[in-house]
Amino acid sequence: MTNLTDPITTKDVAEIMGVSARYVTTQRSRQQKRINDARANGLDDSPKPGEIPEPELVLDRKPIWERATIERWQATRPDPGRRNRKNR
Repeated sequence: MTNLTDPITTKDVAEIMGVSARYVTTQRSRQQKRINDARANGLDDSPKPGEIPEPELVLDRKPIWERATIERWQATRPDPGRRNRKNR
């Protein structure tokens, strides 16, 4: 089993990003669909700029990330300028 030092959930990722948990879930779902479609058609399935990193672990269908992974990604990701950002 994966040993995470500071595991976080979708809700925590959303808080770090400044968006709703639903937004994170929707984006992950869209990413998974894109990846599955690419693999089914023999196309490149590598991550696109700005995509949420794959979770380190999934427990009972709930993704779990290492906080440091998300914070590092958040610090370097392109700002998508989404309208549904919190505190706007």
